[in-house]
Amino acid sequence: SAASDVYKRQGYKGGLMLYMPLWEFGEMQVAKALLNSELSDQGLIYRFRLFGGVPRKVFADAHVVSVAKEAQDTGINDLTAAQAQSLFREDIHEVDSNKANAPSSAVVGYRSSSPFMSHNKEVVLISDSVKEKICKKHITELWTAMLQASKFGIIGHYFEVYVRQLMLDLPEAGQEFDSRLATKKTRNK
Repeated sequence: SAASDVYKRQGYKGGLMLYMPLWEFGEMQVAKALLNSELSDQGLIYRFRLFGGVPRKVFADAHVVSVAKEAQDTGINDLTAAQAQSLFREDIHEVDSNKANAPSSAVVGYRSSSPFMSHNKEVVLISDSVKEKICKKHITELWTAMLQASKFGIIGHYFEVYVRQLMLDLPEAGQEFDSRLATKKTRNK
């Protein structure tokens, strides 16, 4: 759909606002086949990891992907620590509104159990890549907020994504890490 400013310039008023929720990976695979996309399976995985369930970015040509990456990086860089904390506490309910504290649609999207409806939708970060980049940028503030929270909710899950990526990057940097079992070993009786 066109950006909201296009409708405003044309004087369009009224109507029902419909929201397209983010797609699941399985939907992307089906779309890839139906579109006869030249995007490889690895390319689909990479773009889904980068853009999440936003099909117009996942299936775009290389130029649009480049522009979308820049917009995403700008959206992440523009996030303040307070906005990042609000996202991780799930306190943000609008995408790209006229409010100054609303994050960019290059960073967040809607998840909904009933597509296209304005009720029963939640704002979510669009991809694992976005989660990792926000965690990296605001790690200190987010960690402190989590420790001070009366209830953790799902905020800890965001750190799992970030730590997983750190661990995957270690071998490339020539580093190693040690790990231990998180649970006790039990004997079979």
